[in-house]
Amino acid sequence: MTNNDKNELGKAFDEIARLRELLFMTKAQLDRELEWHPATGIGTNMTEHDYQLLADDTAPMSELDAIRRIAHECGFDMSCIKLVPTVETFETNKHGKSRVRGTFARQPVWASTGWNYIRFDVCDNQWEIVDGELMPYYD
Repeated sequence: MTNNDKNELGKAFDEIARLRELLFMTKAQLDRELEWHPATGIGTNMTEHDYQLLADDTAPMSELDAIRRIAHECGFDMSCIKLVPTVETFETNKHGKSRVRGTFARQPVWASTGWNYIRFDVCDNQWEIVDGELMPYYD
C-alpha cells in the first residue's frame, strides 16, 4: 500500500466518522422533535428499579416453584404456563407511535404475597404477577 493509498484510506475513515457523528446528532434532534416519553399501558407493569430492589433482597424462584405459585395464585393449568425471562419498557412519541425503550432480564422472585414478580404466558395471553396482582402484559 502506497502512502497515497494510506492517505486516501485515512480520509475515508475520517469521513465515515464524521458521517456517523452527523447521523447520531440528527437522530437525537429528531427524537427531541418527536417528543418521546415513557409509554403507559404497554410493556412491564413493574419498574426496573422496583424489580432490582426486590431481586436484590430475594432469591430467585426455580421454574417449577414459579409455575406452581402461578397455578395456585391464579388458577391456571400448570401445563399451559410458560415463564418469560425478559420484559420491555416502551416509549411513545407525539404521534402515538411506540418503540422499545429498554429490555431487561427478569427471573421470578417471591418475597411475600405483596412483594413479588413473575412474567409468564398462558396459551396466547401474556401476564405478570406484580406484588400479588395478576396484570396483563401488552407489547
